[in-house]
Amino acid sequence: MKSNPLGALRSYEWPGNVRELMNVIERAILLCRNHEIGMAELPNVFHGDTADGGTFLPEILLGTNDLLSKTLPEVQQAVMDQVERLYLERALSKTGGRISQAAQIAGIHTRGLYNKMKRLGLQKEDFKS
Repeated sequence: MKSNPLGALRSYEWPGNVRELMNVIERAILLCRNHEIGMAELPNVFHGDTADGGTFLPEILLGTNDLLSKTLPEVQQAVMDQVERLYLERALSKTGGRISQAAQIAGIHTRGLYNKMKRLGLQKEDFKS
């Protein structure tokens, strides 16, 4: 297992080119709790686990044979839902389920956070510390 995130990023072959690199960096930024991205914020493929086929892609795009049965807006919405869910889970975990603090981190009103949580099936009780 590599311990240097920059080395891991450099040695990766990037089959998805710039788009894949952008996805990995955006994901790492969302997951990062410090001022520096570490190996923990990188996808499993950078840890020697290639079970996901070697690229970071949202679940909807992995192993989906019927991807083209959905419209582009449907796929975009599903990907955005996954990103929103991941982000809100992190914000709620960081705040111990405190809605006002999580909403402040996310830059949205508490009512908006409640609405998103309801739509994504998130419960504040699951994040209480």
